[in-house]
Amino acid sequence: MPSITSILWKTPVVIGALVVGCMAASQAGWSGAESIADRGQAGFVTDLLLFGTLAISYGTLMLIERIAKPLLWVMVPVLPYFAIVLGAWNGFASDFDGRRGGAIKEH
Repeated sequence: MPSITSILWKTPVVIGALVVGCMAASQAGWSGAESIADRGQAGFVTDLLLFGTLAISYGTLMLIERIAKPLLWVMVPVLPYFAIVLGAWNGFASDFDGRRGGAIKEH
């Protein structure tokens, strides 16, 4: 049975790891889709963002495995959803960067 102090410090750490992991997975999906679509023209920064955010997502999974293993049942399906839907589909495939760039040039 976990003690109250264990629950008090683990809860915010787990919630923070979930939020950071989801944000990193979204950026990894966006950068990964851009890397695949531009095939060599995306640049070093895009590749750096891709591998950096993949490492952050993996790190949050390892943290959750270490301190709250049952939460992996939630986190493992959520991270690919954030990477594919929010990152690749809503981010890169919707041409958000192109529209934003066009709006900045016009105004």
